[in-house]
Amino acid sequence: MTTPPEAFDAHLAAWKEAQARPWMQLRYRIARANLARHLPDGPLQVLDAGGGNGADALPLAAAGHQVTLADYAVAMLTEARQAASNAGLADHLTTLQSTIIDLPAQLGPVRFDLILCHNVVQYMADGAGMIRALAGLLRPGGLLSLITINPISEVLRAAIVAADPAAAQALLADPALTIRTVVFDTEVRRYDLATLQDWLTEAGLTPVAHYGIRCVNDYLIDNTRKAEPAFAAALEALELALSGRDPYRQIARGTHLIARRNGATL
Repeated sequence: MTTPPEAFDAHLAAWKEAQARPWMQLRYRIARANLARHLPDGPLQVLDAGGGNGADALPLAAAGHQVTLADYAVAMLTEARQAASNAGLADHLTTLQSTIIDLPAQLGPVRFDLILCHNVVQYMADGAGMIRALAGLLRPGGLLSLITINPISEVLRAAIVAADPAAAQALLADPALTIRTVVFDTEVRRYDLATLQDWLTEAGLTPVAHYGIRCVNDYLIDNTRKAEPAFAAALEALELALSGRDPYRQIARGTHLIARRNGATL
């Protein structure tokens, strides 16, 4: 079952509180740095699919791109529009209430240079179908940026951070075992790297990059240091240095894949 929109709207306040934490801000900055390595010059037509309250979309709008933010959670969309207005970016951000599966019908012939789908697939009952729907909305040569939780990190976090080897063993033994999110209080799925790459290829996309988001942060138990400016800056520099390297990206909290639709390049 796909997570219903009410689960997100009901926890908007908790989500905003979580977004303000140093490690969440770190996640957004790392994702932007990863993506920047692949974007062509000039304003792009961007779709943020399942973009919530706009934390990924607004920096792209501020950079001059035209961004369509699609989500099925009404309160999230309202928050995104208000944030865009407050930042003077209303002309660069359009919102659309829709499920991802329904986007092709909603958007008709509109196609995009870049599609973001960040931390959405784990909430979907049909992850492969979601990726196919998004792939069809890309122009030839367009890019899909996909982020999801890394199942390897769940095993390690259970063992190291929670000090619960039995829970780690259970996660290791059963890849289909779901986990419960703290903020949205709902079950999410764990998709491994090979599965995600297969789905991208089957949808007519060519994987071009694999990054890890927060290779180190989530194994540092002392969260107070993460708010110290000097430590946070050093940690971010390390995270950026590790994000594209094995074996570090293999244990990161988030898996970040960038794939290109087959055809002419941008």
